[in-house]
Amino acid sequence: MPDFQLETLSPDELRERYLRTLADLDNVRKRGNAQMQASVLHERHHILASFLEVVDNLERAMSLPHPAHAEWARGIQGIHQQMLSLFLLFGVEPFESLGQMFDPVRHEAVAQVTVPGAVPNTITDVLLKGYQFKDGTILRPAKVRVVAS
Repeated sequence: MPDFQLETLSPDELRERYLRTLADLDNVRKRGNAQMQASVLHERHHILASFLEVVDNLERAMSLPHPAHAEWARGIQGIHQQMLSLFLLFGVEPFESLGQMFDPVRHEAVAQVTVPGAVPNTITDVLLKGYQFKDGTILRPAKVRVVAS
């Protein structure tokens, strides 16, 4: 219960308290909206990252030789293409890493290799593709091998 009586406040004081209350309410609404948007974005990232594992497995299946099962291979390729189309719909696309300089934000180095004459920290192999949103936010860093420094 407030420690004042409304009758004892002047009209100016009442108006000021009213405006402060409106401002507080607006701030609570804005903070709630921001928290909700952050939560939705976090869940979207989590779900999309989970589906990247499906794409990885489809790519592994497509890399195997299937001379006797051409229809099966075409089906796997079709599913893979559907998954990539869905990712594009959500603004997710793979990014190129091979031959580029290692960037700890975009890449996860899983091994270093010695390559005579190569520029240190250059990516030599991509073990797992990296994906990003169109705004540049990384969904999953690429797992790579880099030239030792």
